[in-house]
Amino acid sequence: MFFWLRGKSAFIVFGSALLTFAANATALQILEVILIQKQDLIKVHADLVKIKNNYEKMGYQKEFDEYYDLYITPSHIHKSKDDHQKAIFTLCDTLTVVAEENAVYMPAKTGKGRRTKRKKLVSDDELYEMLLKNEEER
Repeated sequence: MFFWLRGKSAFIVFGSALLTFAANATALQILEVILIQKQDLIKVHADLVKIKNNYEKMGYQKEFDEYYDLYITPSHIHKSKDDHQKAIFTLCDTLTVVAEENAVYMPAKTGKGRRTKRKKLVSDDELYEMLLKNEEER
């Protein structure tokens, strides 16, 4: 699952489907449209845990205490669909806060090498590499 924002729209690629939402759509509205089965919830939960793990490697362990208090991981397939949904919402809320704290904007380049006034958001992987490079230089 991939998602991105552009203007007032949010785009989500889920499997082979491209879905469009208003940028201010809530996680619940999006999940109600996309997710029908418990298996799908567990897959999304696993993807969010991967993102969470990247942020934990960057030093954001305390921010995820609320998630850990739920005692639900993607491997807990015996837990109810509602439990996984609650874990997903908790992760989404926390990841949103952490991502906003870590937002690094860099000038975007045009095809001719000139810098524009637009800015692009650095991806999590690029941010992680930048942080590692800074630590190595110290």
